[in-house]
Amino acid sequence: MSLSMKKPCSILALVVLVFLLLQVPMAFSGDVSKSERMLVFLEDVVQLDLAKYNVTLIKGLSDNRSDLGGLLEENFKYYLESNESSLGVLFKFINNTMTRCRIYVYEGSPMYTQSPPAGVFDMSDSFLQKYQSFVESPELSADLSVMRDMLTMVDTSEDTLTVGNIKLEVKNSNFDWIYTFNGMELHAIGLSFRNGHLFAFSDDRNLFTIGSTEVKVSKEEALNLAMNYAEDYSWNVKMGDGWKEVTDFQIVEDSATAELWAHPREDPSTLFPYWYITLPLDKVYPGTVNRIQVGVWADSGEIIFCQALSTGVVPFTDPATEISDVEPASGDLTPFLIAVFLVLAIVLGVAIYTRKIRRE
Repeated sequence: MSLSMKKPCSILALVVLVFLLLQVPMAFSGDVSKSERMLVFLEDVVQLDLAKYNVTLIKGLSDNRSDLGGLLEENFKYYLESNESSLGVLFKFINNTMTRCRIYVYEGSPMYTQSPPAGVFDMSDSFLQKYQSFVESPELSADLSVMRDMLTMVDTSEDTLTVGNIKLEVKNSNFDWIYTFNGMELHAIGLSFRNGHLFAFSDDRNLFTIGSTEVKVSKEEALNLAMNYAEDYSWNVKMGDGWKEVTDFQIVEDSATAELWAHPREDPSTLFPYWYITLPLDKVYPGTVNRIQVGVWADSGEIIFCQALSTGVVPFTDPATEISDVEPASGDLTPFLIAVFLVLAIVLGVAIYTRKIRRE
């Protein structure tokens, strides 16, 4: 083959290579078991027709959650694209357990293997039925049967129902099943629908275990313990070149509140009941502090924490409650930027190769 033929053929081969590279999903090769489980969930439980989509997996941030005793949190995002619709699916794993899934519809409507039922109650029942086959624990699967039965007992869009130690709260298109133990509540399963499609799913049941449900300290006793403890509490505020200790403040006792929550003690996955107490102050003090919050173990009366909170500051949160997800923008530039980088690299290679040929 002459030199004049080699040059265009080489360039053509590189162009074909660029095209093939751009068709390969920009995915991570690790976490194979998780990626398989997520795809099975989307296909078998949500019943998305993945065969009609180009599927791309991108691994998001991973972090050891300090509020969960150092448990590993991993985030994943799927892009599902076709000529008819475009979806973004967020998954959250904590301690290798899938706890969250959110589905964002960017364009069109999701494509399913079967048409979803009409009405959010029927959609919830259908989801739980399929999710029952997906979960691996017989005990957790048995609870799903009770949760499905509860759907038939609620016939309004805003209602609350308790069966045994499971409470169902329905508000519009949101369904939350909550475990209750002696007044302590622990989130179990949550479902939320938008425009006739599943938007959010959460399941905390396999993430935590209950170490104790014993409540020896009453609400009134916990409030007294918190207020007595707060009398000797103080906080420091940066003023000029130094710090000022704030010790003189007034608690509005009549407005104090106490809620029974669950919190880990030594093992981050084992929860115990504690009183979450908020003590409002009569005004805003230095440091923009307007309330003090105190945690009291409900079985021993021991103080867990005491902290001053400023206006606009997010308070101490219960690790067993809903973990929020930030809704993404309508697209992610990462695959595009990688593609641009590949194109530039190959174009540069073509230029170097061509220059070399010319020199020869």
